[in-house]
Amino acid sequence: YFSSGEHEADVITIEEDDVTVYFEEGSTVHGKITANNCNNLKICGFGAICSEKFERSNPKYHRCVEINNCKNVIVRDISVLDSSNWCVRFMGCEDVHVDNINIIGWRGNSDGVDVCGSRNVLVEKCFIRNWDDGFVAKAFDTGNLENVTFRDSTLWNDFARPMEVGVEIRAEYARNIKFENIDVIHSLTGYPVLGIHHGDRAKLRNIEFSNIRIEDAPGAQIFDIRITDSVWNKDDTKGDIDGLLIKDIYVVEEQPILPAKSRLQGNSNDVKIKNVT
Repeated sequence: YFSSGEHEADVITIEEDDVTVYFEEGSTVHGKITANNCNNLKICGFGAICSEKFERSNPKYHRCVEINNCKNVIVRDISVLDSSNWCVRFMGCEDVHVDNINIIGWRGNSDGVDVCGSRNVLVEKCFIRNWDDGFVAKAFDTGNLENVTFRDSTLWNDFARPMEVGVEIRAEYARNIKFENIDVIHSLTGYPVLGIHHGDRAKLRNIEFSNIRIEDAPGAQIFDIRITDSVWNKDDTKGDIDGLLIKDIYVVEEQPILPAKSRLQGNSNDVKIKNVT
């Protein structure tokens, strides 16, 4: 329990079941949370966890909220500020609910919410302003990426992509991933608003982008879906994409620079993008 006021917490490590971390409204906790191999974890309250005092060069403080191999996780109502690397990451988790959190990340590589090799994840009612991807789905050999929904949220990107599947997707499958009812109010550097960038082995199945409103995104691609090599990929084989829905996407204000051409690009006759609506 962190009461209202300033707290110097450094790294809060959780490695047991049935733990609640509560931030009272008005609290600012300088530190990060790392949870490993535990069940029934709740991180909640209307206070903030902040990494502004930590240098980006120190990996000890990367990822302001880092949840690894945990089950039945709730992260609700908190604010995550000034992470020195990715802001909130779930790695190899199951049954996760992220609800009504705020993220402000101004430093490079400050991804908003990264769901990596996890199952049964709902992320909703969030506000994110950050300097990298906003909502991200990846996998790093911690199991398949399945049944992940991002919805009912507002994204502001100073750099990179508001919504992204990839680049790293190292699993057997990444399937049933949805981005729905999302407002992109600023995406300022010409990156695609909706992206799938894939060069690892996972078979991507049933990816959906629906009911997306785009405001200030000068020169951006509406979507960029590609299977291709990149510096982030490590698998020797590439998986395909089968089942892609892009529906009800609105550019809701006049853009100072028109959108760039969107793209669908497979890799070969055997590794392609199929069943696109």
